[in-house]
Amino acid sequence: MRKAVYVLLFLFPRLLVAQNKQQAYIDSLVNQLSAARNDTNKINQLDLVSFAYSSVDPDMGIHYATKAKKLSEELEWEKGIARANADLGINYREKSEYDKSLEYYQLALEEYRLQGMKSSMAGVLANISLVYLAKSDFSKALENAFEAEKICEELPDKTTLAAIKEDIAVIYMDQQE
Repeated sequence: MRKAVYVLLFLFPRLLVAQNKQQAYIDSLVNQLSAARNDTNKINQLDLVSFAYSSVDPDMGIHYATKAKKLSEELEWEKGIARANADLGINYREKSEYDKSLEYYQLALEEYRLQGMKSSMAGVLANISLVYLAKSDFSKALENAFEAEKICEELPDKTTLAAIKEDIAVIYMDQQE
């Protein structure tokens, strides 16, 4: 019991500091939005805000991703639409709304395929595999992870490839349980 108390006393202040740093980062991103013009730079900023919120307040992440998507559609910027859809997928996944998450990830994936954006395709496929893992649909999780792995093997970024290989290992481990 004493060990648990010591661990909590040790970790709790660090968690608060990390949360405060994340909130300060988000606040700075949001403050920059007020001065931004309605262009692709603003969409990129909205994307950053949405992603930053995904781990702390997915509803706010959805709010900013929706704004990014709307502005991207107004500007007819397909890359921005795809990124906003990917952000919506991330935020809905964080809310455990897996069907909505998959819907937005599929929209992002289709656009990335049309644009030939292989790195983004691999990232979305990896995220899709994690949604299927959360749903305990191991065959679809592996199918998407292997597709992401195949794409990553063609790319110079080996960090993403390593992360996908780790995801594959986790899927196999969870499948065994």
